[in-house]
Amino acid sequence: MYKNTGPKIVTLAKVSAIIGFIVSIGLGITVGVLVGDLGDAGVGFIVGLLVAAVGCLLDWLACLILAGFGELVSNSNNILRIMVKATGIQISDITDLEEIATNPNAAMAVAHPAADAQPQAQTLILRGFLSLEDSNWAKADEIFEQALNLDPQNARIYVGKLCAELRVNREEDLSSYEEQPIGNSVNYRRALQFADENYRRRLEFYALPMDEQSIRVAQAQAQQQAQAQQQLAAYQNVCQNILYKINKAKTTSSSH
Repeated sequence: MYKNTGPKIVTLAKVSAIIGFIVSIGLGITVGVLVGDLGDAGVGFIVGLLVAAVGCLLDWLACLILAGFGELVSNSNNILRIMVKATGIQISDITDLEEIATNPNAAMAVAHPAADAQPQAQTLILRGFLSLEDSNWAKADEIFEQALNLDPQNARIYVGKLCAELRVNREEDLSSYEEQPIGNSVNYRRALQFADENYRRRLEFYALPMDEQSIRVAQAQAQQQAQAQQQLAAYQNVCQNILYKINKAKTTSSSH
């Protein structure tokens, strides 16, 4: 849904890993010093080393998962194109893995096209988008017109005609089109009219100004960073509980 989200997730994972390592090592040193001050430097060293090692390991695992997800998002377009060629199913309305992950209904729509969809219309839609990729605007528009005769309430066909009208090669390029507001197009309004809820949100995103799209991307990234910080805070609480129990055990041992 958002451009270059995959690389940004990978970058976030790298930054989080570095911060996590620094915090884990610092926390390990702090715990080691505090335990050592209680009277046993050897135990303090071992406990501090253990806390730092466990923290670095957990941080590495979390960032590895996050980076893997970012790589998967980056490669999702290629994956979906391979699926199109292998199966013949038209799935170019879902061009990034984020939407599949967050909208199970969208993923089901890929695997199981609507029962009332005209097979011939689906074939024409695929041909139309291939013509768009070749910048053959007139031919693409003609093919989409043929598809409309078979399935006049298919939002994808109007999106294809919109792409031919604005001369963009792919649907996702509509989000960066700035020559004129795409909302002024009759084809865009028709696509909204016949789109389901998930597809409508996607089309509405295309029509947003570029700065508003950037804000949406920034909000999503901020949410991911906040989640990472919450995980780090939870880990710090665990370490503090360990330190408290160690201090309590030392106090009890000293009283006896």
